[in-house]
Amino acid sequence: FTPGLAERRLAIVDSAGDLWVTPVLVHEPEKLASMVESAAWCDTADALLACADGRRVLWYCPSAVWVDRDLCEAAREDVAAPAFGRIPRVLSYRGSRCVVRRGDGAAVHASVSVNTPLLYGLVRGSRWEHAVRLCRQAKERPLWAALAAMALNASQLDTAEIALASLGMADKLAFVLHVRDVPSEEGRAAEMALFRRCPDEAEAILMQASPPLVYRAVKLNVRLFRWERALALAREHDTSSGKGGLTELVVAARQRLLDALGREETIASFQSATQAVGAVDEARVRA
Repeated sequence: FTPGLAERRLAIVDSAGDLWVTPVLVHEPEKLASMVESAAWCDTADALLACADGRRVLWYCPSAVWVDRDLCEAAREDVAAPAFGRIPRVLSYRGSRCVVRRGDGAAVHASVSVNTPLLYGLVRGSRWEHAVRLCRQAKERPLWAALAAMALNASQLDTAEIALASLGMADKLAFVLHVRDVPSEEGRAAEMALFRRCPDEAEAILMQASPPLVYRAVKLNVRLFRWERALALAREHDTSSGKGGLTELVVAARQRLLDALGREETIASFQSATQAVGAVDEARVRA
C-alpha cells in the first residue's frame, strides 16, 4: 500500500528467532522482538503481526522504531494465544483477520484490531482530523501511539500534540511544543531530526539552509555536548567571516560546564581555543 519503494519495509526472522525490520533501500535494521516463530505484514496497512513465545504480537506501526522507540513499544499489542499451539506460522494477515497454521497442520482464524487499516487509510489521505476522531472513538493506546509516530514523521505537529497528550507522554509533548516555537522551517526540521536521534542529519539540515544557520548548528552541538564538533564548526565559520563570536560562545559554554563539575580542561583543542580567546566577555556571549 506504500506510495513508493523508499517507504517499503522488510521484516526478517533470523535463525535465532529475532525479528528485524529494515527499509528496503537503506540497510538500517532494527530489532523488534525475540523468540519469534513467524511474522507477516498486513495487506492494507504498515502493521506487522507475529507469533512469539505462545503470544500474538501486533505492531500497529513498526516504522515508529525509526521515529521513537518508546512510541514503537506503545504501539504494540501483546496478547496470549494458546489456540495457536506450538510452532505456529502466520499464513496471512488481511484487514482485521489473520490465519495461522499450527504445528499439527490445523489452520486457526483470529481477529485483530479493525481500526489499524482504517487509521492508515485516513493518514494516506492526509485526513489527520478524522484520524484523531477515530482514535478518540476507539480509545486504544496502541492506536494513539501509531498516530503520534506517523504525525511526527510527517511533521504534523498539531496532530502529534493531541496524540502525545492522550498518551500522557509529557516529555515528548514538551519537545513538540518547543519545536512549534522554532521560527524557521529548517530549524523545525532539524529539531525533528534530533527527535529521531539523528544529530548529523539535523546539523546538515541547518547548514544546507539558505543562508546556512551556523549559529543554530553550533548551539545544537553544544546542547548535545558534542564539544569538539561545535568548536570545529565555530572556528570554521569565524575564519571565513573574520569574526570570533562563535568560538567565544563555545569556549564560554564549555567553561561553564567545567566550573559546574569542578574539573580542568583536558581537550587540547579547547585549551588552545581558550588561550586564543582570552578573557570571555559574558555580556557579548549573551548578546
